[in-house]
Amino acid sequence: MAVTDTALAAQNAVLAAESLGLGAVIMGSVSKDIRRLDQMLALPEYVAPLFGIAVGVPDQQPEIKPRLPLEAVYFENSYPSESDLRKRIEAYDHDMRRYYQTRSENNRDAGWSRSHIDLLKLQLPLSGMTEYLHGKGLNVT
Repeated sequence: MAVTDTALAAQNAVLAAESLGLGAVIMGSVSKDIRRLDQMLALPEYVAPLFGIAVGVPDQQPEIKPRLPLEAVYFENSYPSESDLRKRIEAYDHDMRRYYQTRSENNRDAGWSRSHIDLLKLQLPLSGMTEYLHGKGLNVT
């Protein structure tokens, strides 16, 4: 429950910052070197970072990244057929490829599906997470 509450609080913090004309980005990369971050922040026992939030005055206005369409993530009473869902995802992949190829910086030829499949193939730095959390006094398995 604490992780869910923290994620909801972070999203509300981002919305609050944006309502004040500030920019905000949730950074999930804290797990890459969580022990070092723990030491830098001098976190007490039972406290572990989940993510960070950078808040500030934007110095640019980047292009708006397309999001998964509502019909690809929200369903009432039943899921769509696999073929129907696949068509929705393929359409989004097409939109993302166009976005990545035409944006002003960091252009690439990639869709949403391929990017996430490649991410899942990476050796993520989470292997020591259970030991880290045990060291913080948290009873996780």
